[in-house]
Amino acid sequence: MKHFIISLVLSISILGLGACGGANEVKEVPQPIVLGPDPESNFIPTPSPIPSPTPSPTPADPNAALDPPTYTQPSLTPPTGGLSVTGLTSGQLQPGTVTIKGGEMPLVVTGLGTGKDSDADGISDSQDMFPNCHTDKILKNGFKYGDPPGNTNSTYCGIIGDVEITWNNDIYYFSPFKNVTKIKGDLIIENYVITDLSFLENLTTVTGNVKIAVADKLESLTGLEKLTSIGGNLHIESNDHAKFVNLDGIKNLTKIGGQLIIKFNSSLKTIDALKNLTSVGASIKDTITADENIITIFTNENLVVDENMETALSNALAIPDSKYLYISNNKN
Repeated sequence: MKHFIISLVLSISILGLGACGGANEVKEVPQPIVLGPDPESNFIPTPSPIPSPTPSPTPADPNAALDPPTYTQPSLTPPTGGLSVTGLTSGQLQPGTVTIKGGEMPLVVTGLGTGKDSDADGISDSQDMFPNCHTDKILKNGFKYGDPPGNTNSTYCGIIGDVEITWNNDIYYFSPFKNVTKIKGDLIIENYVITDLSFLENLTTVTGNVKIAVADKLESLTGLEKLTSIGGNLHIESNDHAKFVNLDGIKNLTKIGGQLIIKFNSSLKTIDALKNLTSVGASIKDTITADENIITIFTNENLVVDENMETALSNALAIPDSKYLYISNNKN
């Protein structure tokens, strides 16, 4: 080979060679074969490079402050023009403020609906809870505990909230109600002084319940002749004046959404005024249970309910089933 030679060294030892007999055997001892660079060559092997050690990463300083995260503040355009309300089909929306997550913004109501605006309050009759009553003439938050309803020289044409006439105030205190046509709430009369209900002579609608009870001096329901609709229950109980013998004051009533209850009126003799009823219980027909009554006429000791009256009441039931009509313990 070019750079390497094979040096073969043979050592032959001949022991005991003689010219004559008894000659010893000649043994060959194998010698190692050496591989290596040619001693006469100038070749020097180049050593492989030793890689440089990779430095260890510097540990993070646990006490070092971190840079705060960055974010872009969204651009918010504040609303203008207040709150827009569309698609109203009924009810009344009053100007005022609307609270949104703790803040307030103006609520301006204009141009609701189209058509006739009888009371010129900016709300068309089709959208107005009180179409013939300007908003300035509406008593808000109802009337309770028999206190005079503000200035007795004022008059109202609508009431929002319950009306509770439950104290010994004279009819004078209720004169502001003379022009009221609608009460959006309950009407509760438990008064020991008034003799009639003439201060409600223009009332046509009560959206809630009507209760007339323990009115010891009430001689009749005169004053309710224009009342045609009650959204909730009509409850007439324990009115014991000797002249309280009929219900003629509500002869034009046609609709009672809830229950009709007449009981413990000791002087009452006839309820024929209720023959014009066309519907009783429509608002409760889906929730009333089989053991409840829609109409209850009970324990009026001088009351006679003839067959015609009973038939008229049965026909007015929103559920055509006489089991919801209970007439018992009266005179007949």
